[in-house]
Amino acid sequence: MVIKVGINNGAVTKNVAVSGEQTVVKKLTVGNSDAKVVRLPEGDTVTAGVGSQTIIKSVTVGRPISSPINADDNLTRRLLFQGDTGSDTLYFASNTLSLVGGTGLSSTVTNNQIQYSLDSSGVTSGTYGSATRIPILSIDRYGRVDSAGSVEISTGGDISNIIYDSATGALTINTSNGSTFIDSINLNPFTTNDLIEGSNLYYTDERVDDRVNNLLLAGEAIGLTYNDSAGTLQMSVELATATNPGAASFDSSQFAVTAGAVALNLVDGGSY
Repeated sequence: MVIKVGINNGAVTKNVAVSGEQTVVKKLTVGNSDAKVVRLPEGDTVTAGVGSQTIIKSVTVGRPISSPINADDNLTRRLLFQGDTGSDTLYFASNTLSLVGGTGLSSTVTNNQIQYSLDSSGVTSGTYGSATRIPILSIDRYGRVDSAGSVEISTGGDISNIIYDSATGALTINTSNGSTFIDSINLNPFTTNDLIEGSNLYYTDERVDDRVNNLLLAGEAIGLTYNDSAGTLQMSVELATATNPGAASFDSSQFAVTAGAVALNLVDGGSY
C-alpha cells in the first residue's frame, strides 16, 4: 500500500510503502477534522484532496484492532504496579511515577539514576561510654538511635572498710557516705570438680581401695585378689603340701587342736 501526502493536486508527494494485508491506518486527519478509523487493503492509495487548502495532517500505520482507537492512544500505554500494601496504575500520557523515600530515607534523582540515602538522626557520631562513664541511648520504634549521651559512674563514696565473716562467708563493704554493700563469698556453689587439688588430695572410695591394695602384699601361703570393678579385696590361705607351707588339717583321733595349739592324743611306738 502507498499513502501519498501532498499539496496542489499532489504536485509534491511523499510515498510511504507498507506491506501486509492486515495493515491499517489507525488515525487519518484531513483538513481540520478527524476521519474515522479506516481499513485499507494492500495496494490502495490515499491521495490528498484537490486544492491547496486540503492536506493530510497526520497518518499512523499499525496492525488492526478490534475496537475504535481512543482519542488519546497514549492512554493504552500504562504500568501496573503493586507494593507491600496497595496497588495502582500509571498512564504514561498523563501520570508521573514518583519514587520517594520512606521513614528515615530520602531519594535523589540525578542523571537518570535514583539514589536513596539515610536521613540524619541528629546524633553526633562518636564513641559513648568509657571506664568512668555509662552510655545512655534512646532508640525509636524503627530501631534507630535518636539520641545518645553518657553519665558518670556513681561509686557511692570512698570505701571506708571491708569486713569478711569467715563463719558465714559474708563480705561487707562500708563507704564514706554511709552506704553498706553485703555479699557472700563461700564455696557453697562449688564442688571438688571446680577446685584444683594440692598435695592433700580429696577423699574418694576409689582412691582408698587402690591405696589399700598397694599397701597389702601377699606372703608365704597367703594370697590376695583385688577386684577393682567390684570394689573387693579377698585374702586366702594356700593349702600345705610336702614342699609348700600352708594350711593343714589334723586327724582328731591323733591330735587335739585348741586355740591354735596342737597336742598329740596318743603316742604309740608300736611293737618290736
